[in-house]
Amino acid sequence: MGLITSLPCEVLGLVLANCESFTQLRDATLTCKSFYSAWKSHTGLILWNIGQFEIVGFTDALIAVRATEIAKQAILKGHLPPSPFPLGQLSGDVRKPTLDELKVLFNFRHLVECLERLAKDDSHAYWCDFIESLEPEDRINAWMVWKERFHVALYRSFLSGAALYRAYHEPLTLASTCGLPHFLDKFWSNMEDEDGEDEEEEQEEDHHSDPFTPAEKRYLVQYPIFRFEEFQYHGDIFQPLADIFVQESKRKTEVVSTLRGASLYERYGAKQYDPDILERSHSQALFHQLLQFMFVAHSPMLRKIIRNEDGSDYQQRHNEPTLKEMIGRSRTVSVIFFDVFSLEEIIMPEDVEDAGETFVLARPGVERPMVDEANLPGLEYASRNLGLFLHEIKWFSGQPNCYWPGCGTPPPEFQFMRYMLAKYFHLRFKDDTWDWENNRNHAQPILPWIRFIISGDVFCERILVDECEGACALLESINAPIPEPHFVHRSSWP
Repeated sequence: MGLITSLPCEVLGLVLANCESFTQLRDATLTCKSFYSAWKSHTGLILWNIGQFEIVGFTDALIAVRATEIAKQAILKGHLPPSPFPLGQLSGDVRKPTLDELKVLFNFRHLVECLERLAKDDSHAYWCDFIESLEPEDRINAWMVWKERFHVALYRSFLSGAALYRAYHEPLTLASTCGLPHFLDKFWSNMEDEDGEDEEEEQEEDHHSDPFTPAEKRYLVQYPIFRFEEFQYHGDIFQPLADIFVQESKRKTEVVSTLRGASLYERYGAKQYDPDILERSHSQALFHQLLQFMFVAHSPMLRKIIRNEDGSDYQQRHNEPTLKEMIGRSRTVSVIFFDVFSLEEIIMPEDVEDAGETFVLARPGVERPMVDEANLPGLEYASRNLGLFLHEIKWFSGQPNCYWPGCGTPPPEFQFMRYMLAKYFHLRFKDDTWDWENNRNHAQPILPWIRFIISGDVFCERILVDECEGACALLESINAPIPEPHFVHRSSWP
């Protein structure tokens, strides 16, 4: 002990930073006053080093925690998150974590572990059974790769929800001063009618009526975020977040999967590789992470495994079958999911294994004083149902939304994904990705997008089952021929 007390505080700090777990760190700091003093003097560095060793996706989790806290504090005060959003200041490389941040991060990790448990339960048999059929060592390795990629994708979703919250909500916030009377009241009325179960026949026939007045359309489309086919020109909106994706993907370039099967990057991304944009291994890491982010952000997975506390189908979440009551202790954490863009409190069982029966419950976002519900109920409804609102803008605003009858352009919420694919890989979604009427190829049994959303093996970055190799065949060169998109009013949809 005398030797320890004679060591400089900086040296003792490095000793603590090399602990293999937070439990080991706690025991060490209680050993003597010298260790405790070193802990107090070098807390950030110690937490940063141990966190990367113990917590899966720690660097991404820390960024997500910080981004969410910035957005949360603004929203709770009735403000929008700051502009520009300080994305460049969120990394642990710039600012080491605090103990308070670590406590919140533990709740983020708990949520992600609950979602991991539920996602596995909901997984499609074709890839999940394949992993389970592997030899023990290969099976363990496959699930480790899957878990790490899945966790990182969820943390990126939380980050993106917080970082882009302002871009989507600011036009609605400013609308309260635009001078348009009863702004979005018709949109609100139409949606409320569609939700009703016993409506008059004339109301049923009005479901495809235009939810926006001409003045509302002019107001909305003046904002770039609502001009969906101009995504490539939205660098002011998306590039700061893109920089984080690029920066953090570089950390993963040395992580090599030993799983068998063709690499998704080699099959779908490498053809467009441009050495002037990214180094090859970096390009591969970013490509895989974008596909994984797309899976958690845009597939219906989260809507199936997250339930609303009040039992509603808000945000199109499932409410059947009836959940088992969450008994005993629970934990809560506030997040902004990318596909929701609303601050929600998520309630989780204390034991991750209980999530299989109780699920995790979402409590609607906090009230936003910036929107006066009494005077602008339509505006408030739109801000809480942003996905639905974007969908209606696409189909009624007059902008290009269709390639041919029955085949729409990519959904509005895919703008960031389209921006990233075009800029870093010269790729875009194939024109028939959302050909719901299957008009181009009647022999095609399942749309590529449907294949993708059941392809949990995207987190293994390999095509695990040859007969399902088309699961990620969604992309093509931005230079490939494509029909000119045009506007089709939703009432004209086949």
